[in-house]
Amino acid sequence: ALTEVPLIGWAQIFVAINVIEYLQNKIKELPGYRPGDYLGTWEWVEQSDEGWDSYQTKELNNGRLAMVAIAGLIVQDLITGQAALEQITAGNTGVFSGLGK
Repeated sequence: ALTEVPLIGWAQIFVAINVIEYLQNKIKELPGYRPGDYLGTWEWVEQSDEGWDSYQTKELNNGRLAMVAIAGLIVQDLITGQAALEQITAGNTGVFSGLGK
């Protein structure tokens, strides 16, 4: 798959990653910056340490759940040999429906 992406595609990926890194570093320089607050979400939560800790805990748990979901998709792909959308269009929507094929 690495050789399938044209050079201009890799250049776009590289530029996008570096733009995000640059913006992240600029946000850190702003007055009132709090660690972990890259999108200004401090204003959206309760203005206390408990509220901020609760918000960060929720975000960490959502991120962990997303990682488990992606790992599940990868394992499902390895077991059945079909990507997620291929399985849905083939009617393999049950947990063990693609194993016998």
